[in-house]
Amino acid sequence: MKKIILTLTLTFYALINLNAQSNKIDIGLFGLLNRNLSFSFEHTLSDYATFRMGASYMLTGELPWLDASKGLLDSSGTEGYLEIALNKLRISAYSFTPEFRFYPKGAAMTGLYIAPYLKYADYRFTSVYQSDVDYFDADSLFTAEDVVFDLSGHIRKAGAGLAIGYQWLISDAVSLDFCFFGPGFVYAFASSTVDAPKFPASRDIGEFTQEELSEIPDILGLIDVEQVTPTQAKGTWNKLLPIYRFNISIGFAF
Repeated sequence: MKKIILTLTLTFYALINLNAQSNKIDIGLFGLLNRNLSFSFEHTLSDYATFRMGASYMLTGELPWLDASKGLLDSSGTEGYLEIALNKLRISAYSFTPEFRFYPKGAAMTGLYIAPYLKYADYRFTSVYQSDVDYFDADSLFTAEDVVFDLSGHIRKAGAGLAIGYQWLISDAVSLDFCFFGPGFVYAFASSTVDAPKFPASRDIGEFTQEELSEIPDILGLIDVEQVTPTQAKGTWNKLLPIYRFNISIGFAF
């Protein structure tokens, strides 16, 4: 039995050394600033090429770069309700990024690389806020105060780009990957629902929500909103957007 265990151990060790540094797993460091856990696996295809699959998950929390997002809004027309909605918004996400890397110097997983990539991401969000609603009933104007709105939805993104970076093998096992150039484009498409059980029946909730959203800058595109029921509205949005990849990763090669 001892001879069998010893033989298997030596065989396994020999296989590892035979395929030394043909694989790598790493974790992205830059995304940790936004609760984004990013992992990847890279496999050598030849001296010049590797295949890499990245996956990430953003833990549920507030909108990243929240203050910068609020700076885009002029919420005076909504008495600050949009800003309140952003403050209470909670978002999570996951994404996948497959890519082929080309190493011009013929030393796979070492040195400069050029990498065309694909990207798919799904963001899910929820929020709640209150707003006063003006409405007419029997030709008289009334105001329903502090109507509660529950918002939920998701945004999906799919696209492609080109990344350029440099990778070092600090030792036989430890790697450092610096992706410093990664422009691309994604097609973003979103859907969301707004529920307000106490919304006045004589007012169109879709029309009201559309007016509230008109404070969002046109640069982000038009959000189409329609009434589904007297207390529920649905919004849809889509737009082609530029993206940029930048990351520093540390990993283990084997």
